Amino acid sequence: MRRIQPLLLALGAYIAFSGLFCCRPAHACGITGFSVGDNLNALPTPTFDSDGSYKRFGVTQVKAHYADQLTQPMRFADSRGTSFSCIDARGDTAILGAPGGDFGELVAGVMAWFKLEGRRVNKADVKRLFDGFMDRIARAGRPLYFHTDDSRLRSLFVALEKKGISPQPSKLPEVAPTNSTAAALWLAELVKPEFQGCGHIRLQLTPEFTPAFSVKLSGKDVVNCEGVPAAECISSEEVVTELLTLFYNYWWFTAPGSPQRQKVTLSVVSGPLVGRAVSIVTTTGDAGTCRYQHPLVFPNQAGSTLFVYHSEAALELREAIVREGFRASKDPKKLASLVSTWSKVAALQLGATLKYLSSAKDLGQFPVTVALKQ
Repeated sequence: MRRIQPLLLALGAYIAFSGLFCCRPAHACGITGFSVGDNLNALPTPTFDSDGSYKRFGVTQVKAHYADQLTQPMRFADSRGTSFSCIDARGDTAILGAPGGDFGELVAGVMAWFKLEGRRVNKADVKRLFDGFMDRIARAGRPLYFHTDDSRLRSLFVALEKKGISPQPSKLPEVAPTNSTAAALWLAELVKPEFQGCGHIRLQLTPEFTPAFSVKLSGKDVVNCEGVPAAECISSEEVVTELLTLFYNYWWFTAPGSPQRQKVTLSVVSGPLVGRAVSIVTTTGDAGTCRYQHPLVFPNQAGSTLFVYHSEAALELREAIVREGFRASKDPKKLASLVSTWSKVAALQLGATLKYLSSAKDLGQFPVTVALKQ
């Protein structure tokens, strides 16, 4: 665990801003090979469950997961024009992955902005940054991604019935209830930690773990708020709650199928979260037409399940959002500083998730380097 933070911070170093936001043709890139590095977490691998199946993958099993995907014709995606899904190991489609997906990145970015500006969290600034993402980054074909899961929704439906919603809901409505009292009940429950299907987001809302995900407001260094008075912190609970409220108000109050609704996607994944390793995907040889192109990866591949984090691609996404979405400054140095701070907050929060999320904390962490060709 102690070794992954320096790696992620190094990957989060600022890359000079250049290039257009539009996608380059993915067919210009190919793969010459890939390698899987040693486990960054001090755990023995592989290990097995009582039934003899893998509990924790080692290098050999991670290589096997990627071998089929990276030796056949595959799809690439431009990091600046592609939605990021969660690293959640249940995904059965090929993705660019980041903790919490687009939504998790937005949380870290908003917190980084408050840190750099030295401001306390307030709803007006959170909304302005959210609106900047929705107006200038999100679009049909590149929606803001957020996910939950079916089991948490079912628990939500039971809770809503106990609060007077009758009959008990059986699905999340596509549009807000016309009854304002019912709509307010839904929105109040949808932001609670126990009803979040994304573990990365759920932990940030949970009082026991919030200090590990929050950031100390004062000082130059990005440090968490463990042992720090709440009044001196940029609270992950406060930022996540406000962003969830903004997300659901946007999603629920736009017509299904409308151009506005196509700018968001709410994914509901199914089944238990069972990953066998954490993989951190980077590329080499990506100059020229392959710049910003990254291989889309299946987290769930024929019974093999991994958490998949495209760390370099996520850095490029942050650069694009800072420049095009937040429009935080015209000063290149300040923009670079915000990207760097954002990457440090993201690394801090990923480290906390890998420490506290039960399905991820006892897994090996493996760097996967993909060699690209033009």
